Amino acid sequence: MGKATLLLRSRYPEVRSVFPELAEINALDAWPQGEGIGTALILAAEYETRQRSVPIAGLAVDVTNDRARRLYERLGYAL
Repeated sequence: MGKATLLLRSRYPEVRSVFPELAEINALDAWPQGEGIGTALILAAEYETRQRSVPIAGLAVDVTNDRARRLYERLGYAL
């Protein structure tokens, strides 16, 4: 099971000023971990952004959250 929130525009003004068309994937929560649920949620969010012609998606992760950071990097996201 899992959940994620997709915002079609960043909620942060400082991000919008640099990336005005950035969609934002937030509050990703997948359990149990290690079974591909997080990957599926991110891929679904990316699919939804493409369906809405949003050119770019981003997300944020706490630098101490190594497991999530590795997942995001594996999926092509950069710090």
